Amino acid sequence: MRMFGLFLTWMQEHKSPIFVVATANAIESLPPELLRRGRFDELFFIDLPNFHERKHIYQIHLSKRNCDPAEFDLEELADKTEGYSGSEIEQIVNSAVIDAFTRDRTPNQKDILDTADSIVPLSITMEEKIFNLREWARSRCRPATPDSRVFRMIEDEHRKGELVKEEDEFPDPWIEHLQAGDLSRGVLEFVRASDFVVFSKLQDVLSKTIEVKGNSSLVLESDTNCVVWQGLEKALAEGIAKYINSKRLFLNPVEVSYYQKLGKVLKLPVLRELREKRLPREVWFPCVLRIMPPQEGSGRLRSVTVIEEA
Repeated sequence: MRMFGLFLTWMQEHKSPIFVVATANAIESLPPELLRRGRFDELFFIDLPNFHERKHIYQIHLSKRNCDPAEFDLEELADKTEGYSGSEIEQIVNSAVIDAFTRDRTPNQKDILDTADSIVPLSITMEEKIFNLREWARSRCRPATPDSRVFRMIEDEHRKGELVKEEDEFPDPWIEHLQAGDLSRGVLEFVRASDFVVFSKLQDVLSKTIEVKGNSSLVLESDTNCVVWQGLEKALAEGIAKYINSKRLFLNPVEVSYYQKLGKVLKLPVLRELREKRLPREVWFPCVLRIMPPQEGSGRLRSVTVIEEA
């Protein structure tokens, strides 16, 4: 506390042009007087690295260990290690290099993938804490690295000095996953690219590639009479549920007008606010899919299940 008071006094009274940057893993535990404007003028939330950042991290650590990144499929490595932190990726590369050295050879793609499979990332072992941190930061901090195609285009423009055509430089990754048979990952990437996905629009877009209509309903696990969406093909419904329940996608409540504008609504009574008691019959609670939880927190929307319609 003595050092803390000294630091606050120095931040308030120093005259030299000093730019202060601080990092913290448990920022919610810091006292409010440290975080007010005038001391730290902006708070950034640095999440786990996204796909493009993981590729760059692999490139850095392979190069540091005298391995040519061009000899590795960095896209596969980045894809297989979603949810891994930068330090975990560093340890994956380091362990693979040491293991290969004991066999008197250089590491290859399989060595790194095998090492990655043997490591349980912090995003799984501390899933609840990371989720709570994300929820805390969502409305309090500015994201340090927005994971959107728009920002990737801007970055490319700055790097090359020209704006490339989106369709040439950024083929839709979700289409590639669907064509490869990875339905749930395709849905995840589609939501990431759009960030605000109405279920009927999701079906319309995906119907060009896969079968999307069926007899499955997505309902809340806490009350199966509270329907999120109906008429989904079973594999599609299970793919969406998989990522909602693992806190990779989030249901956000919306006004029914979002669906009415598209002319696609469920033939069920509309529930405008969740209730604590179980509902006596099926109702529709309009939601959209997003990569961030709602401002008030996910609550009962964080767990869903799939049921088959009669």
